[in-house]
Amino acid sequence: MTQQDNDLANLEQLVTETLLREQGATPDVDAEWQRVATRLQYRHSPRHRIVLWRTVVAVAACVMIAVLLWRGMFKSESNGVIFMARQDKEPVTIIDDNGQSTLVSNGKVIEKSTEKDSHVRTLVVPDGKDAKIVLADGTQVWVNAGSSLTYPSRFHGKTREVTLTGEAYFKVSHDTQHPFIVHAQGISTRVLGTQFNMRCYTPNDTHVTLVEGKVIVKAHKAQTVIHPGEDAQLSSDSWQIKEVNVEDVTCWREGIQLFDNASLRDILIQMGGWYNMNVVCNKTNSLNRRLHYMYDRREPIETSLVMLRELSKVNIKVEKNTIFVE
Repeated sequence: MTQQDNDLANLEQLVTETLLREQGATPDVDAEWQRVATRLQYRHSPRHRIVLWRTVVAVAACVMIAVLLWRGMFKSESNGVIFMARQDKEPVTIIDDNGQSTLVSNGKVIEKSTEKDSHVRTLVVPDGKDAKIVLADGTQVWVNAGSSLTYPSRFHGKTREVTLTGEAYFKVSHDTQHPFIVHAQGISTRVLGTQFNMRCYTPNDTHVTLVEGKVIVKAHKAQTVIHPGEDAQLSSDSWQIKEVNVEDVTCWREGIQLFDNASLRDILIQMGGWYNMNVVCNKTNSLNRRLHYMYDRREPIETSLVMLRELSKVNIKVEKNTIFVE
């Protein structure tokens, strides 16, 4: 029997056991995750993990429906909205410094300005979308959902500078004479030619993760150098450095969203944004449960919620354009 066959057998047995277990007290997240990791011989990339989880989703969904019906858990009453869907699905847009907007139909932009003067442009990527842009110097940038990147149509001067809000992955073209600088949430990341991920949705969630090369990160008076496989997180006025699995940090480029010890609230808000659905919760205390979880953003919402229900020990259902948490 191959390693994958063993993994599938372990996962299928684990799902069955989990689905038939009684709802109880808030689980020990680390213990539960260790149990899953051990049973699955968890040494695979995020892509392989998603393949394993998909294989038993159909079985899990069937058992889940039976369990939910037996427990009478399909209630529709709600008392708290934690995320509101947008009225209309917004497109990926480029806004020029003259206020003109251009829609991006395929999520890919190649900046080839033939104008002598440089213009400042902003690539706006709404929730539920992602995009890739190639800047004038050949630098490639993957921009995640709910993010924006401000950049010049042509680089002039001694540096190449852009501004990020949200999250992006940079593959910077090497140029020792013109350092590449990314500004975001009061910090700056300075590189010559390298690959790194930068997440700066809020001042309290600011990370720079290096894939290859070397970068200098600076915020106010705090400055540090990070090396491949390291993540720098801004905490107060200092940088906290730790080693990470860069595949876990950057797998969003392949459509895989991974959460490491995240609250159920944060997971559901992110899913609500990606799928453009309202999120309504009856029991707000359940939202504080912390989980290790991943899903494929290209899959339907019901598929993504199957394992989340069982890992969180919370009833989560979908009605029309709303995710209900009970």
